[in-house]
Amino acid sequence: MVANAGHHDAMHDWAGRRQYYIDPAEGCCLIGPGSDSDVAPILDLFEKKREGDFQDWMLFVDPEQKSLIDITWNGPALIRGVSGTGKTVIALHRAKRLANKYPEERILFTARSNTLCKILSEHYRALPNVPDNVEFVNIDELAYNLSNRQWVDYLQEDKAFEVAYSRVIKGSALERFDPGYLREEIERVIKGRGVQRAAEYLDTDRFQRLGRKSRFTQAMRALVWALHEAWDHELRIRNTSTHMDNRLRGRDMAQRLSKGLYRCAIVDEAQDMTLVDMQLIRALVAGAETKCVQDDGVLLLMDGEQQIYAGGYRPRWAKLDIGIRSRTLTKNYRNAQAIFEAAHAILGDQRVPGDSGRDPASFEFRLPGGEPPQFVQMKPHQEVQFIAEEIQKLIRDEEYTPEEIGILALSNEDANSLARELRKTHCIECVNVRAARTNDLAHGVRVCSLDQSKGLEFRAVFILGLSQTQFPRVPEIPEPAKEARRTEFGMTSQTLEAAGTEARLLELKRLHVAMTRARDRLYMLADGEPCPEIQKVIGGDRISRRSYVPGPAEG
Repeated sequence: MVANAGHHDAMHDWAGRRQYYIDPAEGCCLIGPGSDSDVAPILDLFEKKREGDFQDWMLFVDPEQKSLIDITWNGPALIRGVSGTGKTVIALHRAKRLANKYPEERILFTARSNTLCKILSEHYRALPNVPDNVEFVNIDELAYNLSNRQWVDYLQEDKAFEVAYSRVIKGSALERFDPGYLREEIERVIKGRGVQRAAEYLDTDRFQRLGRKSRFTQAMRALVWALHEAWDHELRIRNTSTHMDNRLRGRDMAQRLSKGLYRCAIVDEAQDMTLVDMQLIRALVAGAETKCVQDDGVLLLMDGEQQIYAGGYRPRWAKLDIGIRSRTLTKNYRNAQAIFEAAHAILGDQRVPGDSGRDPASFEFRLPGGEPPQFVQMKPHQEVQFIAEEIQKLIRDEEYTPEEIGILALSNEDANSLARELRKTHCIECVNVRAARTNDLAHGVRVCSLDQSKGLEFRAVFILGLSQTQFPRVPEIPEPAKEARRTEFGMTSQTLEAAGTEARLLELKRLHVAMTRARDRLYMLADGEPCPEIQKVIGGDRISRRSYVPGPAEG
């Protein structure tokens, strides 16, 4: 049947406006709303994809999203949307579109995580007839390639910080802060913002520590700056640097280029980048700061609720003026509604600047209803047996493939240990997503940390280690700090408590991200009672609860 005929591009536009779609697998079938035509809709394409191959489903594009793939932006652009709204899928199809549009030039697709770039490269190559001029490179590798190809020596980096911390902070009021908090202050607030002079950081009126909840007085900032200088000194002695130092050098070298190395850049999970990262990416597209970003030059994909690292920036600080070139997605395609709402409820009412804070009631869910997540409580050391039993059931009874199942641990060390035990004790083949070095991931259940799960999707997800003694992993405020109303440098106990609140919220965001990796099934495992934030959601019937009783060993 012919509904209309004409030039290829004109016909795609005509079909897109009417939400018509021709599915080659169905022969000549016209799929659309049927409101302006005698042809009735034949099926719901989304549901068809959901019942078919899981990777095909992950790459599904709603006809409503096609305009964001095809649009020409006359400058930097931004697509916002909470987890599951299709930002990354749109970006992958747009990368293909841009690669065809600029066949003689390089297209950059980047993110903070090397694991995410590796997975996205695999998804991109699953699209039909993709050009090969799209490069998936994470921000650290971009900086490494520009900054004299120097890898970071993690052992020496840690040792340098320990020496500097002992010399500058020990015995001072700032010792009451967790050392990791002060380290993040230097890496993501000072270096991440490209601060070169102490006077800029010490200006409490003008320098905004975006994303930080605790207030640092000028005296406190002066001591942090002294720690920053001492750490740099120790790094030089050891002939090493940090990843952020490499990014700073890479940014400076890129800004000296007469022309950008890439025609376009797409930045996934842009909320986890720093200002220096964005300046580097801009320079890789435009070159010097004085040059403008071309049409289609930079596209940011962002969601404040998925920000899991300290600090923050605003795009305009990197001379990426978005203006009206911004779109917000409000339709969730990935998660069963019950899973998404439970994950959102875990965050509660706390927010840091930059969060979207949108109510899930404002979203349309393509997977309404669904099974609520299960909080499964068990005795210590029973998590692996429970996971093995459930995986065997999913594969045997519900025809899951191993690759459609994800297991998320609190750390990379926990993920490695879990994968080894599942292989050795239960003969379940596992792939540590972070450790895999090739683009084609091997056969097996996917295992990784909460952080490394960014951008991944599974039919079923297991999250382990969620007892209150294990999660969230936030250092306790020392008792003397709790008692003190006021200390030196103008620091109060409320300052410390705000830092603790910030750290706790970032941990809860990591859990939120991990929970939203699941499409149909979510299991939350613990060998004890959960933290108050999880307990509250269980009490609200958004998460079901049961105890695990081991059955006969299988495998």
